[in-house]
Amino acid sequence: LVDTMGACPAAGYVACQDAVDSFDVRARLAEIACPVLVIHSDQDLIPLADKRRIADTVQRGRLHTIERSRHVVLWDQPAALNAALRGFLGEP
Repeated sequence: LVDTMGACPAAGYVACQDAVDSFDVRARLAEIACPVLVIHSDQDLIPLADKRRIADTVQRGRLHTIERSRHVVLWDQPAALNAALRGFLGEP
């Protein structure tokens, strides 16, 4: 992670963060009709309440918490993430 993030030019990272900070589609979440899996890492800095709001607002949302995980669950709990995705995608 350190090598990957360290290789990112600072200006590019700042531009991406500015784009993320200004991207707000909360008013349109209820329009999403397909199944949505919202992953929450139990040690993430993004509050559980924010992720719960997404899962509750989309029409067919589900919240799943990954234990002992931080913001980049793909790197610190890949097996748990894959299991959650397989379970979600295996449903009709």
